[in-house]
Amino acid sequence: MFTVVLVEPESDGNIGFVARVMKNFGINNLVLVNPRAPLTDDVKAYSMHGYDVYERSKRVKSLECLRKFDVVVGFSAKVGCGSGLLRHPVALKDLPEVISGRNTALVFGRESSGLSNDELAMCDIISTIPANPEYPTMNLSHAVCVVLFELAQETYCVSQKGVLGSTRERLLECFNCLVDSDSFKNPDTVKLAFRRIAAKSDMTEKEAKAILTLFSKLAGGKR
Repeated sequence: MFTVVLVEPESDGNIGFVARVMKNFGINNLVLVNPRAPLTDDVKAYSMHGYDVYERSKRVKSLECLRKFDVVVGFSAKVGCGSGLLRHPVALKDLPEVISGRNTALVFGRESSGLSNDELAMCDIISTIPANPEYPTMNLSHAVCVVLFELAQETYCVSQKGVLGSTRERLLECFNCLVDSDSFKNPDTVKLAFRRIAAKSDMTEKEAKAILTLFSKLAGGKR
């Protein structure tokens, strides 16, 4: 379970946009730590259908709330600086595996200055979004969006059904017929190469049938 924690957010717009993107990725728990934003009706305008996420959000005075989480991840654009392990990051692409199955707080800092060293020291893990080193600092809501997108891949990634075994066999059979109908120097090598390509391919059933149709026509033309 994920909870997004915004430390002293300064903009109604960003709070609204964060609530909206949380709704997009099915994350419902939002904590606002000592918000600096005026929290006007602009939050509702920016959050759109994610306004219920904001309405259910908790407002706290400090990061003591982090004690209840299994793991706390702080995000910073400034990594590799300072001393020791304070800003030594875990790559964003590796984060899903590291925090899998744990009640996790995703902590984001202020728009103007990010998280302080003291706040980063309260985090179990530091992570960062790979970006142009000449301008790595992202808008708060954009940063939240990128992180939630990465974490949501296993949940919401559209998975195409692979080729059915019967279709693959017909595809290989038809290809083998094409090879046998021509004068290849090493036909068995060609057949084996295609079988391995088919096995490693992510082609869908629909794509395989389209190729099968082509092979069938080519085979018919060689009769």
